[in-house]
Amino acid sequence: MKEKRKAWINWSRKENKWVLRLMIDGEWQFSKSWGVKSEGEDPITGATYDWVHDSIVCEIAHLQDLGYEVKVTC
Repeated sequence: MKEKRKAWINWSRKENKWVLRLMIDGEWQFSKSWGVKSEGEDPITGATYDWVHDSIVCEIAHLQDLGYEVKVTC
């Protein structure tokens, strides 16, 4: 039986970016990453907020189309 393809997108606090890894030969291998762009501070709450380009959502959909089980964690 063929093993299901697996992909994992995880927030890396250390690198301040989202990292995509693919399961290859039983090990998680780096594939690509997405940095964030700081958009500033919310004037009411003072919380900072960042955004990631929508290409990360497109990548998840593409991986699913290719048969990957995609896990996203932070």
